[in-house]
Amino acid sequence: MVTQEHECQGCQHHNSCEDVYRTLGQSNTAPVAVKVCIAFVLPLFAFVISLAVAEGILEKPVGTQGATLIGFVVALFSAIGVAALGSWIMRTWPKTTRNGL
Repeated sequence: MVTQEHECQGCQHHNSCEDVYRTLGQSNTAPVAVKVCIAFVLPLFAFVISLAVAEGILEKPVGTQGATLIGFVVALFSAIGVAALGSWIMRTWPKTTRNGL
């Protein structure tokens, strides 16, 4: 098994990598968790919920296959709408308020 000291011997940054990791750890950038949720999680939830609701409503009047197809289209447009709305909110909401500063 190769030890860390052996791996670092040939490195040009042998003495400065600790400083690099410390600098990266003290980064003052805004967290991206809110943006990830708005961009990916909310549209996914909107798709699943819209699909379930549309199929439940349309199953008797249209039939199972038709309800699935129409439900998919409704859910797809719903997810796209939620993604567009989230994108618009993230662009218009002031960054100072959004980041909690």
